[in-house]
Amino acid sequence: MSADKVFIVLPAWNEEGALRTLVPLLALHLKPYLFEIVVVNDGSRDGTAALVSDFSKQWPLHEIRHRVNQGYGAALRSGYLYVLQTSQGPGDLVISMDSDGTQGPEFLPVLIDALQQGQDAVTASYEMPGGGVTGVPFLRRIMSRVINTLFHVATPFPGVHTYTNGFRGYRVAALRKVQHTFGAHLIDDNGFPGGAELFLKIAQSGATLGEVPFVLHYEKRGADSKIRIGQTIRGYLKLIFRARTRFI
Repeated sequence: MSADKVFIVLPAWNEEGALRTLVPLLALHLKPYLFEIVVVNDGSRDGTAALVSDFSKQWPLHEIRHRVNQGYGAALRSGYLYVLQTSQGPGDLVISMDSDGTQGPEFLPVLIDALQQGQDAVTASYEMPGGGVTGVPFLRRIMSRVINTLFHVATPFPGVHTYTNGFRGYRVAALRKVQHTFGAHLIDDNGFPGGAELFLKIAQSGATLGEVPFVLHYEKRGADSKIRIGQTIRGYLKLIFRARTRFI
């Protein structure tokens, strides 16, 4: 089983500096594949649009532009819907990554290989053997562990322990199956829980799931974190309750 094309979805809100380094690295690690990088410019006020326009002359890169900031989940939804609209190959894959440089492109081949081996959905995890994390504040890491434990208890799926990480990939065919049920409502939560929402919907559709290790370099995020802790925790708790009663 092989990929016809690999789509990389990058939600971006004022990430010009990080994208300047990230996009060339993505192109380097994706060189063995037919690929397209999809930058969802979520209301950025920096030079993201100009940078993407410049990069599109060198690599296959498409920009989706939100006039105002709508949130991480909304950006993912726009990116995935674009992929579903344009994908043509039966073996196409789509991978979402953060645009801030915390998730290294060097781990892409491992994730892609897991999907090519037949998994429908694969999430990268820094908690599993072979993974690691640097720069995450102690309380933030405890929060992540507690939320993931709650997900694992409320909605257990074999072989899955990480639900909240944004570095994950899907076979487009599995994504279409969920689109058939939810239409444009692949993701309803516009915030950070939106990524986990889609993963749960795909998991509940009967998809085969997997995890691969990666190293999270949280210190590359910068001082201006876009996560609003209280709002994000409430969103995840609401999502856990919704998933417990099943989406599908």
